[in-house]
Amino acid sequence: MILGLIVTVQCVYSDITVDYFNRADTANASAAQVPSVIGANWNSDTASTWKISGNKLEIVSTTGAGTIYNTGLTTLNSGGTNQFTVTGLTMLDTTSSSASIGLVVNYKTSTKTGVVFRYSGIGDVWFLRPNGTAFLSVPSAFTPVQNRPYRLTVSSTNANQYACEIFDTVTETVVFATTAVNSGASNSSDGYGGFCGTSGLCDFDEFRLKNSVGTRHIDADQKALNGIAGNIYSDTTGAVYNQFQVVTWKQGTVTNPVSWAVGDFTGYYPAGTKTLYQAANSNATYGKSALQIKASTFGVFINSWACPPLPAGGNNIYASYITYRISSPYLYAWKSSSYGASATLVWNFDSSVDTLSATGSALPYTLCCNYMVDTSISKACWLSWRFFDPRGDYIFVGENIGWDAMTATPTVRTMPGGTRYSTTMGYSSSYKTNVYTNWEPFGFSVSRNQIVNIANDLNAYLATTTNTYRYSTNPDDWRIQSVNVAMEMACPNGESDERNCGMKVRNIYLHNK
Repeated sequence: MILGLIVTVQCVYSDITVDYFNRADTANASAAQVPSVIGANWNSDTASTWKISGNKLEIVSTTGAGTIYNTGLTTLNSGGTNQFTVTGLTMLDTTSSSASIGLVVNYKTSTKTGVVFRYSGIGDVWFLRPNGTAFLSVPSAFTPVQNRPYRLTVSSTNANQYACEIFDTVTETVVFATTAVNSGASNSSDGYGGFCGTSGLCDFDEFRLKNSVGTRHIDADQKALNGIAGNIYSDTTGAVYNQFQVVTWKQGTVTNPVSWAVGDFTGYYPAGTKTLYQAANSNATYGKSALQIKASTFGVFINSWACPPLPAGGNNIYASYITYRISSPYLYAWKSSSYGASATLVWNFDSSVDTLSATGSALPYTLCCNYMVDTSISKACWLSWRFFDPRGDYIFVGENIGWDAMTATPTVRTMPGGTRYSTTMGYSSSYKTNVYTNWEPFGFSVSRNQIVNIANDLNAYLATTTNTYRYSTNPDDWRIQSVNVAMEMACPNGESDERNCGMKVRNIYLHNK
């Protein structure tokens, strides 16, 4: 690291639950079989049949409107700070006006009812109760494309009040939005979130529910960037605080706007004028090292063959960091007076590694690396959570303490499956050694007890060196200074080490639970 200044795949933790259905295809599941077949937190009370196929959730058949809901987290909606946001991908494979698909929120098992936001095959949009009571009805609100993934969002903005949106994931445009839907007091109490559809032509994916139980610190959805301009920095720690940016290392100046298909390497193809969202190093030829930034989605591609050569040496790396540097108010994430005696910090993000050249001796890997400071002695360390490395558990050999020679800073190394320095969230994908092209959710947490483990093990490591300082075992003294989701490519043999690798990242989210 160089920024010194700065199983079912489903989860529930504090104020977020996620399911991207990235698991094996299932048999058809009746409503009663949904928890055992689709996932432990999924339930259905309707006369419907469901299955997972091709990493998506499908309605096989339904009598009337089929509803499936996730009991992992409630859709808080009692006003004040008790709010929620539910999002999910919906795909309706018909243009029939009688077929519809959408989200359900505030679903109550006692009455088997909730509030539904849905659209039809001809683009009629409703926000209504399952019994048909409509709080919003807009005929022909947009023209849906058959089987196109639309991301639906329902956010509560106050008691009884909702904002609703339909986002076209192909054109990356909002095709419908409203900000002030009132559902009435009888419909606003807490419930569950999920999906609904009226036929076997409905597919669903990427379910995500966030409520406001925890304390949000960094949320990429609320820190969207307008493109590459002013948001890329080369061979520096970055220029701004409290904002996302991308920092590159030893790749040349990766700020030249390009229109070629960077997505061939990252898997992300931004809609619109490509030169607003894509940049490459000084040679803009197809396949050179490049970056993508649009809203809260990032693409990173490192091609060491096209980067300035590195001399031989054990500390030589190319790197790209999606970084967020935190300034005042500083984030003392484990301070008991702020977050309680069991304070725990949670990291969440989505990623895929779409390309990795079959040949070459350079060593690419991806990680979430965080610069943490013990303020009692003004000394820092890296917390590195590596989630992809084609060599397997080559570097870490489990969890351990090491030394980052480039920043002269100790490194705490952990990974999916770790327990001493981090806890992998229940939804999180596992440690990856091969490319994975579907969006995968990743997440981990660090508790006050794990900060004590980190401090003790750092001190034991320092005792074997000439360093005389020691870290505090009081978690109240520790703060986070920068958060980074990164790709690094080590080239210990210098110019003779070559390779290329590409990934995409989105939904970076940091909060206390």
